Amino acid sequence: MFIHNLRHSDPVLLESCSDLRQVHISQAYTRCNLIALENNRFITSDKGIEKVLDKIGFEVLYVKPSGILLPGFAHGFIGGCCGIWEKKIFFIGSLNHFHEGLKIREFACDYEIIELYDGPLFDGGCIVFI
Repeated sequence: MFIHNLRHSDPVLLESCSDLRQVHISQAYTRCNLIALENNRFITSDKGIEKVLDKIGFEVLYVKPSGILLPGFAHGFIGGCCGIWEKKIFFIGSLNHFHEGLKIREFACDYEIIELYDGPLFDGGCIVFI
């Protein structure tokens, strides 16, 4: 699946993803705001993304982004705090310091949660595994 603002996507990117189901959202920062889990389940801190995915019939957990640190801004985004490798979600910070951390733990109960430090969630732009 390719979830993106399709009106502002590079044609090369669209072509390379042509075999995937394409889902249009208005936001241009999808990965910053979205954690994609198995079986069409998602965690987002953006109400617009939540609305689109919910309308399609996907299971979506919305969490308020307040409390996610991003220097220079009022808050960061949930996708920017984490990365997924196999069945593990790595968080920059601890869900124990996030007001909706328990909701995330319950929603992603089939994943191992790895917290990289004992402090508030920090939006570092996401964690990428290569």
